[in-house]
Amino acid sequence: MTIVCLGGISLDIVSTVEALPVAGSCRKATSLAIGAGGKAANQAVAAARLGSAALLIGAVGDDDCGRLVRSALEAESVDVRHVSRIAASPTGAFVLVRDATGEKQAVVLPGANAYVTPELVEDAADVIAAGRALLVQLEIPFESVLRAARIAHDAAVPLIVDPSPPRELPDELLRLAAVIRLNAREAETVTGIGVRDRVSARAAASALLSRGVRLAAVEAGDEGNVFLTADEEIFIPKLAVPSIDRLGAGDALTAALAIALAERMPLGSAARFASAAAALTTRAPGAQTSMPTRAEVETLIRDE
Repeated sequence: MTIVCLGGISLDIVSTVEALPVAGSCRKATSLAIGAGGKAANQAVAAARLGSAALLIGAVGDDDCGRLVRSALEAESVDVRHVSRIAASPTGAFVLVRDATGEKQAVVLPGANAYVTPELVEDAADVIAAGRALLVQLEIPFESVLRAARIAHDAAVPLIVDPSPPRELPDELLRLAAVIRLNAREAETVTGIGVRDRVSARAAASALLSRGVRLAAVEAGDEGNVFLTADEEIFIPKLAVPSIDRLGAGDALTAALAIALAERMPLGSAARFASAAAALTTRAPGAQTSMPTRAEVETLIRDE
């Protein structure tokens, strides 16, 4: 079983300060972490750690950062043969500064991600069509996302959409999606419904189903996650896991949900599996480095 991930790949630089800097000021960092990131890359690593074969489609620069990122992904057993090297652009970068309370400031350099063209997607059409699921995000040109969605649909491969960074989505993409997974901010952007709790999350999920999505998974503020289909609703309360960093939690949930559905788990079991993977990712700083293993997820579910 291969989970195919298409989208953003970056070098992540994350620092912690006591207080966020204001214009013209400088703050002393208390920690600094540098590693591989990008939502598609995060999801590929999550899928690999959860026991699936994972293949990544995207691009990095032909530079030292790109080589570092590719090496990190290979070390996680992610198939990177469809990660292109772009000589005309540096590797994408994500620079995050957060304070002691968790408030954040971020700067994103798209870099080589902007070169993930529909033609590059076409070059990977065979592996998309052979996958058990295709995961897409919005860190690459939207026309490339849509082209991949059509390829997956024509091959009867389930499409899982993670609309980040958030933007309005055309009905065509929603009709092609088997699953859409959104946090509260993304859900508000896509549906126009302010999501704060379980009730508003269900309203947003219902709005997505009315536009053709078959399964909507929506973060219910701090309460947990709502999973809604035309026939079933599952609510998973926020799991009691010591949490220090939510970076990558949504990517873990998306990858875990894709695997669970590919394995034909009932929706309730799939929702618990995905929610547990997301919760465990928050135990440690960083995105890819904190992704849990299958055994860790199953242990948390058993002990709940």
